[in-house]
Amino acid sequence: MQNQRIKNKIYINLLLILVIGFIIYFLIYPQYSGKGTFYSPQKNISSLLKSKTDSDSAILIANTYNTKLAKINNDYNNALERLPVDTLNKILPSALDPVIIIYELTKIAALPGSNMLLTDPKLSDDGAAGSSQNTNKKYNTISVTFNVKGTYDSIKFFLKNLENSDRIFNVTKLNFSSAQDTKANSILSYSISVETYYLKQK
Repeated sequence: MQNQRIKNKIYINLLLILVIGFIIYFLIYPQYSGKGTFYSPQKNISSLLKSKTDSDSAILIANTYNTKLAKINNDYNNALERLPVDTLNKILPSALDPVIIIYELTKIAALPGSNMLLTDPKLSDDGAAGSSQNTNKKYNTISVTFNVKGTYDSIKFFLKNLENSDRIFNVTKLNFSSAQDTKANSILSYSISVETYYLKQK
């Protein structure tokens, strides 16, 4: 009787082992191996894990690009804030009053080192109403011709200040005449023409 009970336990344990082996071999292992099971051959743990890995990689790459994009936008905004907008507007403004040009030239001529008086200014604005404009140009030109009197050193200082001005001044003509006195540091009369520019209005 005792032996029969032992045999029954052995049979039960063997049966459990067989059932567990069946479950592992036919259900669990196919899921991990990628072969799937007979009832869902396309749905296996291996493919799902691979999909999750691919998805995680894609999310990581997207987050990296988003971080880089945010940094680029931040750097761009910081660069815009640091731009000397007033200086840029002065170099090539969208509109320009010719009277301001005369005023600026007068100030530059009167700076210490030149101390010259600007006289007889004559203006020409190709962007003014009624002027014939070059339709191919994207900017308008204001030309100013004026007279000054001073020494050779004074005119050199004046031209240097024009060159260093925030606004673009392009010297297109410079004529001079001297008096009978040709000593050093004698006063000369200069006729100067300059051009400056502003954007065309759309």
